[in-house]
Amino acid sequence: MQKYKRFIVGQLETNSYIVYSEETKSCFIIDPADKSDEMNDFIYKNNLKPLYVILTHGHMDHCGGAKFFCDEYNIKIMIHTADVDLIFSSINLQLKDNLGLSEPPKPTRFLEDNESIEEADLKLKVLHTPGHTPGSISLLFDKTILSGDTLFFGSIGRTDLPGGNYETIQKSLAKLITFPDNTEILPGHGDFTTIGQEKRINPFL
Repeated sequence: MQKYKRFIVGQLETNSYIVYSEETKSCFIIDPADKSDEMNDFIYKNNLKPLYVILTHGHMDHCGGAKFFCDEYNIKIMIHTADVDLIFSSINLQLKDNLGLSEPPKPTRFLEDNESIEEADLKLKVLHTPGHTPGSISLLFDKTILSGDTLFFGSIGRTDLPGGNYETIQKSLAKLITFPDNTEILPGHGDFTTIGQEKRINPFL
């Protein structure tokens, strides 16, 4: 079974994750918000071998640490095709400067809906869940979904930023709530939740 560890990183308190295997020690680094000593220490202390940085979307508060981890472990970045330009947009680079972050390297693998990311004994399924950004994705493994900034505890991602669209995110939410009620949601900010809990309490669903 794949395991995960959450780290709350950066000025905007982004949930960055490491998804890993205890057997092979392989891992994916998901949404590294900034250079994080805590994340790096976890990798070293557990003898993990990072394979890729995977971004749920291109906003700088989710990729400001990508350069550090790519350089540290000689790894590359995956992102959905529709968010590649967003990473290097003027507004995103301005946010980088405001937060004191590093510009990430250019991604080398471009993800599509329903694609499987399979490396070593790790496997994630890509769910294209646009609306917060055109290329926002969620990542499914076991009974867990990394929802990025699409679905939060009791709320949803903003749609008033460039590339956001409320009608589009509603379609993405409709896709997510088809999963079983006990599916755990690991969002890009805030507390964990489940599909069942969001059906009960989330006013946007």
